[in-house]
Amino acid sequence: MLTVLAPLLGHGHLGSFVDAAGEVSGRWLLRDGVVYVDDEALSATPHPYLLAEPEPPVAVLIDGRTMSAGEATLIAFLGMPRVRTFEAPTAGLATGNVAIDLTDGAVLVLTVAREADRTGRLYGNAPIAPDQPTPGDADALTDAVAWLRSVRPPSPGGSRANG
Repeated sequence: MLTVLAPLLGHGHLGSFVDAAGEVSGRWLLRDGVVYVDDEALSATPHPYLLAEPEPPVAVLIDGRTMSAGEATLIAFLGMPRVRTFEAPTAGLATGNVAIDLTDGAVLVLTVAREADRTGRLYGNAPIAPDQPTPGDADALTDAVAWLRSVRPPSPGGSRANG
């Protein structure tokens, strides 16, 4: 998931897994369009696309259906300048797990780490609240688009409303 979003994520440290002792057990990195956990590439194919506007504003819509890998994707954006989250809290499953095959064919999945954003802030088994909650019948997408328009510079020869 992170590889396709690489152009929006910047370069370097994106986040990490942190074990029960508080030690970093896997650092998420972006180098040359390839996402790594420590030195292991998560994709053999780089995503070398360069944005016309470096560090663009990014609006991320989240809710209770954002969980696990979705929360890891969210966490990769957290701590970046010009990123804002909208709607409702996530499911609260921002953890790293290992699967252990048992002799009877069953699989035991254990949570062995929490996740941290690029600033070191830890997340885990608690929902991640949005920067801008969307109350009741309000439309989070409308709120996100309004925020994006408010922080983007006007396009050449146009106004913010047209850009």
